Amino acid sequence: MSYWPRPYSSENGLITVLADGNFDGLHFGHIEHLRMARGLGARLVVALATDENVAGRKGPGRPRFPVAKRRVMLEALRFVDEVIVTDDSLELVAGLRPAIYVKGKEYEGGVDHAEHQKMVQLVESYGGQVVYTDSMLSSSTELLNSNVPFLGAVQKAFIDSVKAKYSLGAINGWLDKFQGLQALVIGEPIKDVYQRVEPLGKSPKDSLVTWKPLGVEEWDGGAIIVAKHLKGLGLEAILDFGDIGPIVKRRFVWGPGSVKVFATVENEDRVVPMRKCLFPARSLNVILDFGHGLIRNGMATMLVKSKDEFVALTCQSNSSNWGFNLLSKYPRADYVVADEAEIRLASHDRTWDLEYLVEEQARRMGTRMLAVTQGHEGCVVYDGNSFVYAPALAPKVVDTLGAGDAFLAATAPLAYLGAPADIVALIGNLAGAIEVSALGQKVLDIATLRKWLKGMA
Repeated sequence: MSYWPRPYSSENGLITVLADGNFDGLHFGHIEHLRMARGLGARLVVALATDENVAGRKGPGRPRFPVAKRRVMLEALRFVDEVIVTDDSLELVAGLRPAIYVKGKEYEGGVDHAEHQKMVQLVESYGGQVVYTDSMLSSSTELLNSNVPFLGAVQKAFIDSVKAKYSLGAINGWLDKFQGLQALVIGEPIKDVYQRVEPLGKSPKDSLVTWKPLGVEEWDGGAIIVAKHLKGLGLEAILDFGDIGPIVKRRFVWGPGSVKVFATVENEDRVVPMRKCLFPARSLNVILDFGHGLIRNGMATMLVKSKDEFVALTCQSNSSNWGFNLLSKYPRADYVVADEAEIRLASHDRTWDLEYLVEEQARRMGTRMLAVTQGHEGCVVYDGNSFVYAPALAPKVVDTLGAGDAFLAATAPLAYLGAPADIVALIGNLAGAIEVSALGQKVLDIATLRKWLKGMA
């Protein structure tokens, strides 16, 4: 229970009190919380989360105020003695060792706050005390979303249409069903490499620019990252990519904006076609055919022949297989994710109405649901009866790498569970928005997805 000891004093110096948080949109509840915290000691230190930390935990459009402004607002309060910007409050507490650590009443009991429980254990380990304030509770997320909407009119209209049909609890209920689901992931393993470069100048003898190599960053991609996404979302995922090492997709990246100047594909010639699936099929089978030679036409037919197993499929057309790796090599799939070009290539039609082509592909494959990803325009989801058009939800695009993989990983379980098309579209676009908000491949996790979902509510 909450309790309020008498103000502390010490013969050996000041009693330090620590409070931490985002403080993104300082409101009365924050001020009361900090005022009460200061009354417990002689020195109040506030640990302030960085912009990257807030964005990762709170989702789209956050923080609304950059860290420099949030810091100025806190320092303007007469009862705040020091503000420390940090990505790791645990590390700060370990070094500062405050006598008292203060949190709001909503953290008391720590039912859904695993990180807070770690903090409590750390503070109590050196004899410190944790106190919960009884200040007026207000949600920065609710206040900011209602007073400073970051969504455009189209995005807000879509969100409002979903909210009119389903509560936040109902949507989260679909995500709850992910826990314990078993999935088999089949596809090529990929290693995405960013080789950073800078231009030295044009060669005087040739019409080319000479580049200087700098640092290298790399991430798991392809079937590997999709399996990691599924595990992060709560599923039990098994990965089968036959007997091949990863295909390396190397992008040469220039400048702080990470402009991709050219790319190479390595190890594609070492791919051995899959002869059989090494693991038994699961209720949910996710096939990722990136067209590098792992899944030939005959194997494609074998992988989807059983109608007793749910097949989620993407068959990608990319620069190394354009026009050759078509969705039409698969006779059936229960759920398909493709972009518009892949639908048109499979249909051999460049200009006809997209809805007609989607209906034809869905009919040919016996597909229960087909999602067409459209990049910055969002997605279209067809459930066999009607189409749902959903706008992109990313407030800021840092890097588009892996957005389609994240979309597939987040929506395949929903399609398997029988979720409505508009919920599939919403969760898929949220997963894509999370992925494009950071450089490279970021592994999805259920907690982040829930926070982004809450941020839209």
